[in-house]
Amino acid sequence: MRVNDNSWRPSYWLSIIMVAYNSENTIEYALKSIRSQSMDQNQIELLVLDGGSSDRTVELAHKYNAVVLHNEAKLPEPGKIKGMQCAHGKYVLIMDSDEELPTKTILQDRYDFLEKYDYLHCISIGTVNPPNYNPIGKYINAVGDPFSCFVYRTYKLGMNKLIWDKNTLDSKEYCIGKFGETDIRPIGDSGVMMDMEYIHRMYPEQMQVENTTAIFDHIIRDTGYVGCILGDDHIHRSKSDFRTYLKKLKFRVVNNVHNVESSGYGARSQSSRKLTARKFLFPLYVITIIPTIFDGVRMSINYSSPVFMLHPVFAWYVLVEILHQYFLKIISHKQTIDVYGE
Repeated sequence: MRVNDNSWRPSYWLSIIMVAYNSENTIEYALKSIRSQSMDQNQIELLVLDGGSSDRTVELAHKYNAVVLHNEAKLPEPGKIKGMQCAHGKYVLIMDSDEELPTKTILQDRYDFLEKYDYLHCISIGTVNPPNYNPIGKYINAVGDPFSCFVYRTYKLGMNKLIWDKNTLDSKEYCIGKFGETDIRPIGDSGVMMDMEYIHRMYPEQMQVENTTAIFDHIIRDTGYVGCILGDDHIHRSKSDFRTYLKKLKFRVVNNVHNVESSGYGARSQSSRKLTARKFLFPLYVITIIPTIFDGVRMSINYSSPVFMLHPVFAWYVLVEILHQYFLKIISHKQTIDVYGE
């Protein structure tokens, strides 16, 4: 049952929620890009949810006048939930500590986009690799992980492809996708901007316990709309070496198998029969090998990079880890990972 929260009023145009843990190597790029924006800085609330960093993360956050809140759970999703509860902006942007805003006007552009269409309450944002960065980062930004890529069919343009396929606007700048009840909706992890007034009005109870991915999905399900801006991609300085990416893949599998309520796909698939059906096809997709090779080739062409030929390797790793984690779950051995990518 939804109980409207009519007492909540925004104090800023925008709140930015950034979860961080020992992020000194990347967070300054993110913070500097925020403080360089053309939007009135007095209208931006910057919240950094720190998981107990032992490096200069907190010091850098204070340097850029961020409000630092302690994230007791360390993991990203609980930090984002706490950030949502503490945010006072009319809109909220979920942004990782290794991401950088692409232009100095982008926050104003996103704000104007949401203000222009009163039926639009959320937008999706992609990610791209910085120039001359580890090429595996290009695979991460385009694919996310092989399992999600398979079930969502995002072999080009990432999650935003789902939006462009449902576009209702005659515009070269903006896109608004319209989704029906049975359509597969894009998953919203980091890099989404949502209407906090709408969330407080429609989901005051959910925002106390549900992750931002679930809230994003509620908005699309109930309104039917999600938008994106052409070329609006965060620059993602991911820890993108081969070994670290395997750790991140394991983190995602563990979360989706053992912690469905705090995962992305796991929580989303519970309300989508199509996604549930597709997940059972993933083992066949991997074991037969040829489909993964075909997808690796076509993504290498789409994204002009041979790194996508590693797709079969990553798909096999994910399948083996899924089987391993489900075995542990069957024998009632719950596995947890305290920090993303470790």
